[in-house]
Amino acid sequence: MTTSTFADPAHPTCIPANSFKLCTLKTQKGTNPLYQDFTYTFTADGNVDLITDPINGNQDFGYDALDRLTSATGPYGTGGATDTITYSYNQIGNILSNSQLTGGTFTYPTSGAGVVRPHAVRIAGPYQYSYDNNGNQTGITSTLGDYSSSTTFNVDNRLASAVTTFGSTTINSTFVYDGEGGRVKKIVGTTTTRYISKLYECDTTGANTSCSRFIWANDTRLATVAVTSGTVHYWHGDHLGSSSVITDSTGAKAQALTYSPYGGVRTNQSFTTPAIDVPYKYTGKEFDYSTDFYYYESRYYDPWFGRFISPDTIVPDPLNPQDFNRYSYARNSPPNYIDPTGYCSLNPFRRGPDSCYDRFFNWDNWRNWFRDPVRPNQPNPPTPVRPPDRPKVDLVIPEVRVTAPRPQVDLIIPPIQVTAQRPSVYGIPPLVPLQEPLIGPGDLSGVGSALKFWLFRKSCG
Repeated sequence: MTTSTFADPAHPTCIPANSFKLCTLKTQKGTNPLYQDFTYTFTADGNVDLITDPINGNQDFGYDALDRLTSATGPYGTGGATDTITYSYNQIGNILSNSQLTGGTFTYPTSGAGVVRPHAVRIAGPYQYSYDNNGNQTGITSTLGDYSSSTTFNVDNRLASAVTTFGSTTINSTFVYDGEGGRVKKIVGTTTTRYISKLYECDTTGANTSCSRFIWANDTRLATVAVTSGTVHYWHGDHLGSSSVITDSTGAKAQALTYSPYGGVRTNQSFTTPAIDVPYKYTGKEFDYSTDFYYYESRYYDPWFGRFISPDTIVPDPLNPQDFNRYSYARNSPPNYIDPTGYCSLNPFRRGPDSCYDRFFNWDNWRNWFRDPVRPNQPNPPTPVRPPDRPKVDLVIPEVRVTAPRPQVDLIIPPIQVTAQRPSVYGIPPLVPLQEPLIGPGDLSGVGSALKFWLFRKSCG
């Protein structure tokens, strides 16, 4: 059983009190020892400061003035030893160093006229990167000889194929998408995985096929049911929705996972025979072992370098300069943000007006951005010169009377039913009859909201 406690007046011992932030998260079977035992402490500006975890080890985080993660102290060393990982960034959100990497400095092209993709890392420690003309990462080579990757992309800039070498092992992968950009098939070697929305998937190897059903509560994956055997596994996540503990139908622990700050799998233990290994890991996203990337629906994410491998297609919040970096993950603040679709980061405990869609479709943000007469590094606009006053003219308009009666017209307007498509990840969305009118750019409900979500999906997917 998993329980969560939030810092509200009913739980005054939580830190910070009365903030309605997550305070504790525990998973336990009966009176047995806890499977999860997280206690969260936050900074004054709302960032996760400390995760107290007596089972796996505490994690202590530090941030710069832009809320970007600069240090993480926890069980990141060999064998779970306490170690500190440090990060640094430049002003536009590029990672400059990561102490977890061998020779962990990052090199970027010099920005300026004629330079292509100044946000795309070219060298990270022993690894070198190459890109196509759209900014998609097409290759990684290593001077250590331990890893290399060659990738191709389709016309929608989605990953189409990958050839990945781990030491002396080479793996070929192919990916297929539907008309809305959702991944419907993955082929790795002789195994084909087919995805039917987020509810059903099947793995086929030769003549053997195994299928699984997923049980959801809104955006939270609760359980997996093996179709043939009926075996059930329950998922227990952390504050980011990462798979932390998997239990079986009796409540026994089947698998436990921990992660590094940017999502790399740190420990992965199975407690069953045969061993299990769930594919959905950090923030609940599928980890493709064949590429070492996470699938974030619109893009793929490399957790070892903390970067997406393709540029974002939108600017989620034009008033936040960090959102203009097209490769950064979660505003470089992974303990505090998730990115459900690869388009936009959000705080998992602050939906509503701070959600991706509302920030992107906040017309006041865009209006202020384009109308603001003063830009950074630009002089103030000159004071307008008023022209000399013109001579005053008295304009007299004689009264006009209309004597002929107007014809009587019976105007009959039949009711109009508007149908809009709800956003969906895969397949054809259902048509939903809506009666409310579209009332303008500020509309956040009814048809306006539905159409804006639909347009967002079409423009980004």
